[in-house]
Amino acid sequence: MFKKNADDEMAPREWPFGEVYEIFPMDDYNRRGAAVHSRFAPNREATFALSIIAQHAMISAIPDGEDSSGRQQCRLPTHEEFTKRAFALAKTAFQLMTDEGMMIEYPTLDQIEDMRRENKGRN
Repeated sequence: MFKKNADDEMAPREWPFGEVYEIFPMDDYNRRGAAVHSRFAPNREATFALSIIAQHAMISAIPDGEDSSGRQQCRLPTHEEFTKRAFALAKTAFQLMTDEGMMIEYPTLDQIEDMRRENKGRN
């Protein structure tokens, strides 16, 4: 899934909407694993929008014919319909957040290390 670069390190992975995750190996306290550094996150406005979506977007009923008096009947979505709607909403929300400039870009791990070295003696 992830490709190693010439230095045998995990290369950054491009995701939709320009999001980049940096993945690097960790060997800490005799435990091996990998750490993930996300380069983008939603800002406060986008986070608020996502909370509204989480609370209200899945309230839905699907038309399901009429009763004997001609009134519309509804049903709950199936799990598959619900899941497809959730993914469609997520895709639309993150695309809009990206288009509207609501994603915060964080520095790369190399940039963070550079900042740490520059600020080491400033305390």
